Parts: sequence; structure tokens; C-alpha cells
Amino acid sequence: MPLLFQPRPSTLRAPRHQIIFQTIVPSSIGNQVPKPNYGFQKRQKELAKQQKREAKAQRRKDRAAAENAPPAQPEPPQTDPSADLP
Repeated sequence: MPLLFQPRPSTLRAPRHQIIFQTIVPSSIGNQVPKPNYGFQKRQKELAKQQKREAKAQRRKDRAAAENAPPAQPEPPQTDPSADLP
């Protein structure tokens, strides 16, 4: 593996951690940090909001349909005709 830096004179020697870092990671690669994809994050947030709004609208629609439905007629109690006989 070739060295990526020029050795310094012994009087101006760099700290050991800097030498090791420079030999392992070239400076052109070490400075490249991936950028966050803000467009993707924004789109995901918008989709979540839209799904939440649709679910809320569906709940409102179901609740309104339940309120507008005619109330169920209670069934008259069935009497046993043989129970009335003496």
C-alpha cells in the first residue's frame, strides 16, 4: 500500500494517529459524506399525512352513516300461548 503523504522531518513529526489515518483513508475518500435525501423524507411525510387524513375521513363517513341509519325496531316479546292456559 503506497503512502499517501510525504514523510516529515523527524523534528516536525505528526502525531501517530494522524499518520495512521492518512495511510488508511485517503483524504479524497474521507471527506465524502453522503448527503441526506430531504426530498425522500418530505415525500414520506406527505404520504403519511395523506393516509392519516383519508383514515380520518373514512371514520367520519362511517360514523355519519351509523347516525343516519334508522334505529333497529325492537322485536315484540313472544309469548307462549300454552302458558296462558289454566
